[in-house]
Amino acid sequence: MSTILIYVLVTIALIFFIVYFILFYKQSNTTSLGKSDTISIRPDMSQKEINKILATNKKVKFISGIYNIDAEIGLKLSSNQVIVFDSEAEIRAIPNDKEDYGIIKLNNIKNTTINGGRIIGERYSHKGTTGEWGMGISLNDCTNIKIKNIIIRDCWGDGIYLGASKRGYNKNIEITNCTIDNNRRQGISVISAVNLTISDTKIMNTNGTAPASGIDFEPNYSTQKLKKNIVKNLYTYNTEGAGILIAAKIPYLDITITDHKHDGGERAKYGLCVNFVDIKQTGSITDINPVYVNTNNNPVQFNDKNSNSAPVYIKNLSTTEKVK
Repeated sequence: MSTILIYVLVTIALIFFIVYFILFYKQSNTTSLGKSDTISIRPDMSQKEINKILATNKKVKFISGIYNIDAEIGLKLSSNQVIVFDSEAEIRAIPNDKEDYGIIKLNNIKNTTINGGRIIGERYSHKGTTGEWGMGISLNDCTNIKIKNIIIRDCWGDGIYLGASKRGYNKNIEITNCTIDNNRRQGISVISAVNLTISDTKIMNTNGTAPASGIDFEPNYSTQKLKKNIVKNLYTYNTEGAGILIAAKIPYLDITITDHKHDGGERAKYGLCVNFVDIKQTGSITDINPVYVNTNNNPVQFNDKNSNSAPVYIKNLSTTEKVK
C-alpha cells in the first residue's frame, strides 16, 4: 500500500472520528439539558430567565437561596411540570403597591406538582393600603395539581387561592403537608373546586382583613362549584376569623371535614362558621371528629340558618365549651 493511500485513509478516519465526536457531544449535551431532564434554577438568575425556563422545561429545581420576585409578574408555571425547591430555597415578593398579584401563578394548566421551599409575601413592606388579593400561590381553572411540603407566610392576601372563571373550576387538586402562616386575608380561599383534598396542613395567625379565616369556601358566582371537597387532619390556630368558613351561594355543595383541630389562641374564634344562604340548596356539609378549643364558648357559629340551605352534620365534637 502506497504512502499516499495510507495518508488518505488516515485522514478519512480522522475526519470521521471528529464528525462522530461532535455529533455525539451535541446529542449528549442536548440530552443532559433537554426538556425531559431536571434544570436547576439559581438565585442569581433574573426573573425573566427563570420564567423562560419555566415555560420550556418540565422538571425544574430551585436550588437553595433567596429569589426576589416581582409579584405583579410572578413566576408562571406550565402544564406537565414538576417543580422542586431545596429546603432552603425561598421565594420573596419585592414590595409593591398592587391590590392584586400572585407570587406563583398557575392559569389553566394541568398535571403540575410544586414540592417544598418557602414563599414569603410583603405584607409588612407593602407600599399600598388597598386591596386584599396578593396571593402566595394563585390557581385558576387548573387540573391535576399537587402542592406539598411548602411554607407560605406574610402575604398581602391569601396563602393559596383557588380561583376560577365564572363557570369554571379547579379539578383534582391536592394540598398536602403545608404550613400557611400570618397571611392577611385567608390561609386558603376555595372559590371553585371539584375533587379537592387539603390534608395534613397547618394554618395559623390569619389576620388583617376579613374574613381572615384558615380556609374560606366561598364561590364568587352561583355557577361555580364546591363538589367533593375534602379536608382532613387540618390544624388551625389563632385566626382572626373562623378556622374554617363556608359561605356558599351555590345550589349544590359537598364538603367533608375530618379530624379538624382548631385552637382559637389569643383571638378565641370559632372552629367552624357557616353562613347559610336562602336559596334551594342540596348536598351537605359534614364535620367529623372536630376538636375546637379556646373559642370563647362558641366553637361552631351558624349565621342565617334556614330550611332551604344544605344540612350541616357535626359528629363527635370534642370541646370543653358549649355549642350555641
